[in-house]
Amino acid sequence: MGRKVSWLVARRPAVVVRGSRRGGGWGGGAGAEGGGGGARDLDPWGWKPLQGIGIALFWLGKRDDAWKHLVEALRRAPDEPDNVANVLDVARSLGREAEAEAILAELRRSLPAPTAASPAEPFCVKGEEMLGAELWREAVQPFLQAIDSDPERSRAWSGLGIACFRDGKAKAATAFFEIALRLDPTDQDAVLNWAEACGRPGDDLESFLVSAGVSPDLAARARAEVSG
Repeated sequence: MGRKVSWLVARRPAVVVRGSRRGGGWGGGAGAEGGGGGARDLDPWGWKPLQGIGIALFWLGKRDDAWKHLVEALRRAPDEPDNVANVLDVARSLGREAEAEAILAELRRSLPAPTAASPAEPFCVKGEEMLGAELWREAVQPFLQAIDSDPERSRAWSGLGIACFRDGKAKAATAFFEIALRLDPTDQDAVLNWAEACGRPGDDLESFLVSAGVSPDLAARARAEVSG
């Protein structure tokens, strides 16, 4: 994979916390004026807990068990470079290099083909830079340019929603977040920001999100975060 040193052998195990643009700064969530929340809870069925357990087992010398956990983490997130490097490292220590390469080849075949970059990307980047500098009104224009160049880009609508909300236009922001989540129901930032901005009661909020194509787990998470 071209990595001379991997996380597994280069670093001691650390507490792994799932990152998100909403963890602070401009992506801290629309509902909290003056800053974002802390790290979100780990998904017990996600790949990062498996990766962390696998690394711990490796350092404890339980390499067969580490292999099982790290391979499962890789299967759940095959495009994560650390997962690839970790599996290859354990494979070398167990003499299972051929098996690891076969797993990687299988997963590469299952990955979707890369898509061309959206023409909206440069405008989104510019808008997000302005959000980071708390230039809420100035950020609106690049996001509008992004939408004009690619109206299907959820990231652009979500960024426009953040800019409007921070500028005191909560109603418009809610509408933009809704467009974003309908375009991409897996966009956690758009879903959670919409939930925090819309002011709907819990049952109504959750049922609306599910009807918009959001997964039941993410809809329940949005409800819990607003209720909490």
